[in-house]
Amino acid sequence: QQRQRDRGLALHGPAVVTLPLLAAMLATRPAGPPPGPDAPLEQRRDHLAALRDRCLLSLGFFAGLRREELAGLPVDHVQPVQEGLRLLIARSKADQTGRGRHVDLPEAPAELAAICPVRTTVAWLDAAGRREHLHRPGRRRTGTMPMLSGISVGARVRATALSDRYVAETVKQAARDAGQPPEVVDTLAGHSLRAGLATALEAAGVPQTVITRILGHATGTTGRYIRHAFDGAAHHALYTYATGVLGSI
Repeated sequence: QQRQRDRGLALHGPAVVTLPLLAAMLATRPAGPPPGPDAPLEQRRDHLAALRDRCLLSLGFFAGLRREELAGLPVDHVQPVQEGLRLLIARSKADQTGRGRHVDLPEAPAELAAICPVRTTVAWLDAAGRREHLHRPGRRRTGTMPMLSGISVGARVRATALSDRYVAETVKQAARDAGQPPEVVDTLAGHSLRAGLATALEAAGVPQTVITRILGHATGTTGRYIRHAFDGAAHHALYTYATGVLGSI
């Protein structure tokens, strides 16, 4: 049973991506130094795709986003702050009025750099030439530049957003590349990242009410959680727990 948990396979219900599995999945998409302009197109394309998938997996996990929220996230709904990044989720399955919620992501400690959602997001935006589109105070959000996009055969980042189906496909493929058996891969989906965060936060001792707020579950009070003060307490607790589980990676 412990072996199943370590792989990420839930004993009952849908599979979740555990912290060890997330680290293994990200390790299959090494960032590495950027290839030069004269490098083969395939090498340049693979580099961009690796950075994008690292952002997708890490941000999807630590922000606890639904796959449609992750696929549809615009760059200017992400704001750099001193502590890390603040995400505005403007509309979701449980918030059809569009009142929105914030998800605050502090930068992970150095020993967790390989899975840090702040580092993976910034690295991808730099490579894609989209960092300048991050939200700044006083700037109007247009929502026109997607966070995650496809890569053309010519190693160019497309202007259109990824489909939410691609999120699920990436989770499965990364798990497959990490050596997970078919019975694990078959039970993984885009929701497995979100479920993995909920499971890890609970294991880290984060109160259920805080987990509910981060995940944006329907409570009838979603609008109350649009905060002005950055709140990274839950993720700091998670990082402490993750360090104990993963050590320095």
